[in-house]
Amino acid sequence: MIMKTNIMLTMTGTVFIITFAVVSTFYSRTLYYFDIYYLDIEEKSGLPEEEIRSNYDAIIDYCQSISARELTLPTLPLSLNAGIHFREVKELVHKIVILLLVSLLLSVCLLIYKIKKKENDWRFLKYTAVTTIAVPLLLGFAVAVWWDSVFVAVHKLIFNNDYWLFDPNIDPVIKILPDEFFLHAALLMIGVIALGSFVCGC
Repeated sequence: MIMKTNIMLTMTGTVFIITFAVVSTFYSRTLYYFDIYYLDIEEKSGLPEEEIRSNYDAIIDYCQSISARELTLPTLPLSLNAGIHFREVKELVHKIVILLLVSLLLSVCLLIYKIKKKENDWRFLKYTAVTTIAVPLLLGFAVAVWWDSVFVAVHKLIFNNDYWLFDPNIDPVIKILPDEFFLHAALLMIGVIALGSFVCGC
């Protein structure tokens, strides 16, 4: 029974760490604000920093909202296809948030059960560290070597259309969302996962 509890905690813990990394990276605006300068988005997009921030904030606010049905950007036009894509991104993020909360709840319930049963075997933390560290190792290698291919493959896997292929003449919002920013976001996610693995392994 102890082994079964440890296996379940390993599974829920691994899912929690990975989904936490995804959600915390997606909703955090600090990385993007940094990249406005680091990637010189002002010059490349032809927009001032205040306008870049307001449009990016509108995207994140929309994805965080439960009630908002359509995305409207403060100063940039948005095509129907682009609007559909952002709605699909929002729905995907909300599903990941639900998975995060479920994995957290299950982990807490399993821990309470383990404590009540006086199971003093905490090897699930080591197991979680091992299963979790495999993710950043594999993803980190793939991102470092084949970022462009990984970027395209992930979009094709997640979305059943090509609405994510923005035409900058129709949807200038893509000018403030360079590929390098998504690379940095992927690396941040991997870093958070690696940190979670390290904490579990200590």
